Amino acid sequence: MKKIVLLIVLFLLSFSLVAAVDISTSKTDYSGGETVTVTITDCAGTSIVEFHNPGGNVVDIKSGEGSWSTSYNTLSDSADGKYMIEATCTNGAAPPKNFCVDAPGCVSSVPPPPDSPSVPVSSQAGGSACNPNWSCDAWSFCGPNLMQTHSCIDLNNCQAAKEESRPCEACLESWVCSVWNECSAGAQTRACYDEHFCETTNLKPALQKGCNAADPVPPPVRISTQLPPPYVPQAPAVVQQSFFSKAWDNYKYYILGGAAAIALAVLVLLALHIFMPKKVAYNLNELKQWVRKEKQMGTADPDIREILKQNTGWTDQEIDMAFESSQQPSRTIKNTSA
Repeated sequence: MKKIVLLIVLFLLSFSLVAAVDISTSKTDYSGGETVTVTITDCAGTSIVEFHNPGGNVVDIKSGEGSWSTSYNTLSDSADGKYMIEATCTNGAAPPKNFCVDAPGCVSSVPPPPDSPSVPVSSQAGGSACNPNWSCDAWSFCGPNLMQTHSCIDLNNCQAAKEESRPCEACLESWVCSVWNECSAGAQTRACYDEHFCETTNLKPALQKGCNAADPVPPPVRISTQLPPPYVPQAPAVVQQSFFSKAWDNYKYYILGGAAAIALAVLVLLALHIFMPKKVAYNLNELKQWVRKEKQMGTADPDIREILKQNTGWTDQEIDMAFESSQQPSRTIKNTSA
């Protein structure tokens, strides 16, 4: 009798522990792109939480300790309808919790009794209904923003095409390299790029190696023949310049400046020669006669000297000689008959 009572007490105790575990969400109706916050309470030890899509497939798994919270992004799966959350703890499992994604009221809907006749969908709400059938391509690579995207189309054409995104782990580099180019100066080079565009270089392969050296590590994910190796330009041939060519290259501005200065000086001298008044010079006898005539006409000596200086090229010494000669009386040679 005591054993039976003990078994009953243990059964009731275990049942109370199982019933104590609970799953709760902030609400039951969600749309694409929202985050479902899930709280696990009264769970002993480690607990495992599974998220199932409307088809029953597991789309996410989370783990925690004791009473804890986690989240689920509704873009993690493209299916619309009723999702289910299951939690398994050390002290038992919690009753499943349901929520809706792009299907308002799916949790509260009650299926018709088994014996009731089936009702066409078009007559349930007084009109026609269309059930979308989504077909999505593969998720993109995890980019540097730690998000993945893919595009979905409704095969039943009930809704417009959409693009979904979800968070992902750190971006994984995927380097693709060209073949090594020909040996040049004892080395070979190649070109590489990260097809995932992670913007990191932790796994970037080496771009240069010795001609006879083994391929360095880390190796690329693959070798692409469509990616040309980097172009190595040939060294230009050295052209020997003549002395005059070198002089012109090094001193052409000085040469041009000197030539311009010489040309300017020639032009200035030519202008002076053309436009400066010229002093007229006569022979000394003519000067003496001219001075004598001017004095006979009553012109003063200083005026005569000033006229000669301004208009002739006679020097002061020659002018003095002309004045001295004008002061001497002229001699007339007479012929006497024998």
